[in-house]
Amino acid sequence: MHDQPEKTSSSFDIEALLFDIGGVIFPLGGLKEMMSFLPKGETLGSIRGKWISSRTVMSFESGKISESEFASDIVPELGLKLEPEEFLHIFRNWPLEISDNTTNILEKITGTIPSATLSNTNPLHWDRIESRLEGLFDSHFPSHITGLLKPDPEAFLNAARYLGKKPDKIIFFDDTETNVESALKSGFRAFCVKSVADAEAALLRIGVIL
Repeated sequence: MHDQPEKTSSSFDIEALLFDIGGVIFPLGGLKEMMSFLPKGETLGSIRGKWISSRTVMSFESGKISESEFASDIVPELGLKLEPEEFLHIFRNWPLEISDNTTNILEKITGTIPSATLSNTNPLHWDRIESRLEGLFDSHFPSHITGLLKPDPEAFLNAARYLGKKPDKIIFFDDTETNVESALKSGFRAFCVKSVADAEAALLRIGVIL
């Protein structure tokens, strides 16, 4: 976790919170389910690396290609032993359930300060995710709608502009170090966390919430 100064005056000047979704609000799932369909010799680590660097995934998450194009391209790219339609059926169910404890913490946090989400996602997942986050956030910045992917600095700056806040007045939470580093370089205060409970602890520690 990136430590920030303890209870400095700037801690009390925070005007908005920005949350990643997968790995922070929703538990990560999905790729593990692909293991039985992968070529021999592939590991969870190797497939995750290919997924993160895939131009097909990036195109889909930035809204540039359709779900059918995505499935038709990603199946041979990863060597999956599935038909594209079978892959899409599994892929739709990747977002796991948000826990009651997570919801309770978010209700407490987001009820005191303007909050939004910033996530690399896609239309197939977003429909499920958005319905589960209803009423918890003031706004959302999903990549397939904005066309901007983290860790591109413009993804963070675009959110700040729409929120009407300066970057140094926003705290960003993400479970990926690369995204946190990009946010910090873009002027945001940022923490690498693995859950909403971790985010709450950080906000309590620096005095943003009491």
